[in-house]
Amino acid sequence: MNDLAGETFVFIGRPGSGKGTQSELFVKRLEADGYDVLTLAVGNLGRALGARKTLIGAWTKTMLDKGAAFPSWLAFTLLVDELAESLKDAKQVVVLDGAPRRLFEAKSLDELMMDLGRPAPHAIYIDISENESHRRLTARMRGDDTPDAIENRLSWFTTEVMPVIEYYDGRLIRIAGEGEIETVQEALVASV
Repeated sequence: MNDLAGETFVFIGRPGSGKGTQSELFVKRLEADGYDVLTLAVGNLGRALGARKTLIGAWTKTMLDKGAAFPSWLAFTLLVDELAESLKDAKQVVVLDGAPRRLFEAKSLDELMMDLGRPAPHAIYIDISENESHRRLTARMRGDDTPDAIENRLSWFTTEVMPVIEYYDGRLIRIAGEGEIETVQEALVASV
């Protein structure tokens, strides 16, 4: 791997693509190489918010149960709030799992990183087919993986996330995600 100090990586992929697993393995690799890494998973931040006994917490849980995407204001607010709390050093490597997921968020994240004197993020797209995504989600059946929620998330990916992938075109690292976990990770590390 090249010198990655101060870089930001965003992991994008269809639901069930393994982006969470791949980002975790990538973070472990970076930490083993001596990097200070800040990792954020917007889905986990949203699920934690949905567990809160507040009005926004209850509303968020309802959104999650339906398989609906967070509105831009919520996803980006969660992300910025966590960055404000946790980003301590310009040399930290930032790894974002599942964000940005809308074009507005991608552009805002670029602007935020530029304002902080950091380079624009690199996007790592864990690419799996819609059929493979559906198969994996059905097999894992996490609490928010109901049949309707799965269909909603797959449809939403096509309409909302694909424009983000196109936006990142010049700095997109596309990784075939249907292989073994270790094979996918090795391809990712070789591409960074």
